[in-house]
Amino acid sequence: TENRYTEAYNRVLSKHGSKKPYGWDVKAKIMGYHFREGAKTIIEEYELPLTVDEFLAEVQPHYEDLFPKSQPMP
Repeated sequence: TENRYTEAYNRVLSKHGSKKPYGWDVKAKIMGYHFREGAKTIIEEYELPLTVDEFLAEVQPHYEDLFPKSQPMP
């Protein structure tokens, strides 16, 4: 599902004009953290004009679109 998170985050970043895609440099900073802390880090790293709650509200519909397409791991 990691690629689904990446796609969801990149959709939000693109909407806000980010030229830099979500990648391992930021992923490494948020792995293992609570989702709110991860959102805060993404907002700071990409200088998004959003609060944590706004970011989470924007990314949620993308999760709903992308995650049903995920396949279980063997």
